[in-house]
Amino acid sequence: MPIYSDILTAPAGKTKTYTWDLEGDYITYVRLRFPPGPEWSLKVRFLYGNMQIFPKKKGTYFVGDDEIIEWQDLYQMYEAPFPLKIELVNDDTDNDHSVHVIVKTAYSYELGLLRVESSLKRFFRSLQALFSRVMFP
Repeated sequence: MPIYSDILTAPAGKTKTYTWDLEGDYITYVRLRFPPGPEWSLKVRFLYGNMQIFPKKKGTYFVGDDEIIEWQDLYQMYEAPFPLKIELVNDDTDNDHSVHVIVKTAYSYELGLLRVESSLKRFFRSLQALFSRVMFP
């Protein structure tokens, strides 16, 4: 499961777009850490080409000030490497602002193995419970 992490900065009053070439088949986790200071003037969104993928609603952004925004997802990537664009818009004309971004990805086979492993664990727990009732009523 590849993991990507960087501190991205937008200059005062400017828009800055970063492109990360992601490996894997799915984006499984995203985390934004806004440090104290931007007072909701730094806006962040994620795009695939011109299509906005996070936040879901077109034309909206994540904003923050001394907070973390994070979520788990299962967003399928359409090509390899997947060119994820991270757009930062800094509405503060006096100060540069930064955000720490973490993105985790996974390959389909990894997700399949995790599902099989989880199913096997549930199956063996059920067998164990059944045998304990039969052997020790």
